[in-house]
Amino acid sequence: MAGFSSMSPNTLTPDIIKPDITAPGVNILAAWSLANTELTAGRTLDYNIISGTSMSCPHASAVAAIIKSCHPSWSPAAIKSAIMTTATVLDNTRNFIKKNPNGTQTTPFDYGSGHINPVAAMDPGLIYDFDSSDIIDFLCSTGASSAQLKNLTGKLTYCKNPPKPSYDFNYPSIGVSKMNGSLSVHRTVTYYGEGPTIYCALLEYPSNVNVTVIPNEIKFAKFGEKMSFRIDFTPFKSSNGSFVFGALTWSNGTHRVRSPIGLNVLSVFCKNNTLDPTLIKGKVVVCTIEVLTEDPTEKAIFVEQGGGVGMILIDPPDITAPGVNILAAWSLANTELTAGRTLDYNIISGTSMSCPHASAVAAIIKSCHPSWSPAAIKSAIMTTVAAIIKSCHPSWSPAAIKSAIMTTATVLDNTRNFIKKNPNGTQITPFDYGSGHINPVAAMDPRLIYDFDSSDIIDFLCSTGASSAQLKNLTGKLTYCKNPPKPSYDFNYPSIGVSKMNGSLSVHRTVTYYGEGPTIYCALLEYPSNVNVTVIPNELKFAKFGEKMSFRIDFTPFKSSNGSFVFGALTWSNGTHRVRSPIGLNVLSV
Repeated sequence: MAGFSSMSPNTLTPDIIKPDITAPGVNILAAWSLANTELTAGRTLDYNIISGTSMSCPHASAVAAIIKSCHPSWSPAAIKSAIMTTATVLDNTRNFIKKNPNGTQTTPFDYGSGHINPVAAMDPGLIYDFDSSDIIDFLCSTGASSAQLKNLTGKLTYCKNPPKPSYDFNYPSIGVSKMNGSLSVHRTVTYYGEGPTIYCALLEYPSNVNVTVIPNEIKFAKFGEKMSFRIDFTPFKSSNGSFVFGALTWSNGTHRVRSPIGLNVLSVFCKNNTLDPTLIKGKVVVCTIEVLTEDPTEKAIFVEQGGGVGMILIDPPDITAPGVNILAAWSLANTELTAGRTLDYNIISGTSMSCPHASAVAAIIKSCHPSWSPAAIKSAIMTTVAAIIKSCHPSWSPAAIKSAIMTTATVLDNTRNFIKKNPNGTQITPFDYGSGHINPVAAMDPRLIYDFDSSDIIDFLCSTGASSAQLKNLTGKLTYCKNPPKPSYDFNYPSIGVSKMNGSLSVHRTVTYYGEGPTIYCALLEYPSNVNVTVIPNELKFAKFGEKMSFRIDFTPFKSSNGSFVFGALTWSNGTHRVRSPIGLNVLSV
């Protein structure tokens, strides 16, 4: 992003993220006035190389004109939506757009929805449209008076009471400039495609904010059909006066309709003047402790004053490390570590704090399975989710269980930020966490499984150079490898790794559907740096339980990774389930 580019926040209407879009504006060949010789050393020129927002404007205008020529019935709002929702936030090396000249991180306040993509904008799939009545509602939300509206409409116009919130204006981006606690935003999309299709909601979470889309799958039967949805935001903590960013993308496997999200979280839960009585009256309100000094009784008073009938107080535990900073009983005789004071309790960290957690799990398992021996309980704890999955799905192979655990893992911590390395908080990769942190609940129902059997294992061993004699030791019979052997990267493993990539390469996988009823899964990609990735097909349609579908992943590198691996991910999603496989590539040559 050029330093001279117009940037947010938007001071007039802060719930609208600005800019809308980024277009080429640096070193543009443009017509030049013959009269303007001041900047050309006295020479008269027909053309010149110019930079500025005045160079971006004609690019965006031209794209709008092309869209209008293809879709003459589209409104200005529909054209704006097509341009914004198809923009890209990646540069031409598949890395995120950076700020010039120092290469620092950028946000939607720098590039809006992203860099304009003229080809994609011709066929956006879905449109966020609005008309004059929506504009009136928006102006009312900003405090416009009837007299001001009359100047615009030519007739006496009154605002709704209460006015529709400005963040509910059906804009292609989603902004909330003053968020006090949980909040819901509403949008409507119009289908501009042919034939029935299903769009799945895909989320990039703003830091420390949980996001839920209801419904998270929208089904269209015909051209022009409209569907509405709700986005629920639940913040974990204040953003300290700054915006936090994310995105909502609707995808049917062919089209990706992306809306940036920008939120300024002023406070989280249950503080004075942050609760809307119209939302909490007669309800039980969920509140949380944001800082240790907060008084939970005070929160309860605010809930009661707002009309709430009860409060659930959440004090988020450190679920990733049950042995750090644990409140535990303390010996009265041990005063050496407490400055001579006698204490009943103390905050302790160590393996002795992990022990009671494990003991509690053992007790719970024993209560569920009273006939289990200590060895069986120990096995369940040691193999964790695997034992539980096996009890739920006794027919599943070890490979299927491994797939369920790996593909449902999360790469986010409990604040919705990417997992970092302790103690310095540096960035980590799949070489640190594998597929991510284990998620027992999700692993019970992964829906898609990467399975393999003994013949696949033989093929994999052959790819590593195993001899017939070595294979006989394993199988008990003379076994020969295929010639040529199947590549090791085609082993049907839940992760995708290529350790020696020389130029373009294709990897193959097969998934088995373990769900009920027909469904469609869309391919979603996180691109490794400087590598283009294509999935063929990028949509998998399943009709029944146990059905298998194969696909191909084509990798096209732009440049060598200089002896290091570059990482990305492939996620299959049907809007409800997400089956994620990390990708690791070592690009030796292009």
